[in-house]
Amino acid sequence: MKNKKTKGKGHGHPWVVGIAGIIVAVMLYIHLPQMDGLSGVVLLIALAHLVIAGLVLISAYLITPQRLKYILFEKRKLRKMEGRYYFGWSFGWMNMFWITGLVFLVACIWVYLFNPSLILVSLVLFLISLNLFAGNFVLRASKSNSFMTLPMVDLMANPEGNVLDVGCGSGRTTLELAKVMQKIRITALDRFDSDYIENGGRALFERNIRIAGIENRVEILPCDVTEIPSANDTYDAAISTYMMDHLGKNKLVALKETYRVLKPGSRFLLVVFVPGWATFSVFNLACLSLTNEKGWKKLFGQSGFELKAEGVINAGVYFLIEKSKSYEK
Repeated sequence: MKNKKTKGKGHGHPWVVGIAGIIVAVMLYIHLPQMDGLSGVVLLIALAHLVIAGLVLISAYLITPQRLKYILFEKRKLRKMEGRYYFGWSFGWMNMFWITGLVFLVACIWVYLFNPSLILVSLVLFLISLNLFAGNFVLRASKSNSFMTLPMVDLMANPEGNVLDVGCGSGRTTLELAKVMQKIRITALDRFDSDYIENGGRALFERNIRIAGIENRVEILPCDVTEIPSANDTYDAAISTYMMDHLGKNKLVALKETYRVLKPGSRFLLVVFVPGWATFSVFNLACLSLTNEKGWKKLFGQSGFELKAEGVINAGVYFLIEKSKSYEK
């Protein structure tokens, strides 16, 4: 089956928010000059997003090309972490927020000291820097192994069944699933082309499952979730953590495809980001484009799933959904 690439949202939202913010600020300044303070605030927020986007671009492509980055960072880190799991969040993704926050904090101090009449501007700069530092804290916390924790739900009845890990990345969910359910087999699905995991994640995934000693229980399935090369009614359960919220308009297609390959009566544990304070600190205004709980429930109904349980976990929410037992091919 042909493997098509899904065009999701990726991580280009800082460019979108930045450019849109500049346009809005200019329009406000031209058409509502009496609101120049508001246009200035919008412009500062837009510039913050453009600085973030620029730092990611520079750190990912200009300062450290892929091979040089491997030699300088990843290879040394892998040696240092020999025998321990490593999930490989990229240098730019892990450092862009505190660097940008520091830039805005310095700008805040400079404005306050040399232009005290612009106290409102310095306050806005300070709030932006605080938000960026909070985003850095959330991202750093996500590297902790506590983020491997899965919600306690009744996922499957067959203790030796085959579970589909949709969007396995560098293996965090696969490892936790294998630890909790020690007799299951896992099919790990991913395109392995993520821009925030070093080298896309496949080499790290293979390394992590080798350290865990579960290679004989895991099958790697390199493909797109919108076109899974598996027969109908193949898997006893499915799980996906922090991946489907990246798919943009392809969420429904991905849910329907996951529904197709699950056996009737099988369950799907889905963990996603939704709009909230934690996601605002990372995605800023772009977090408003995330699908909320109500939107996800609507998608479940459209794809055929029935909601069985829901709750909050780490910085996201989880849904336990089920394929109808009376499903007909």
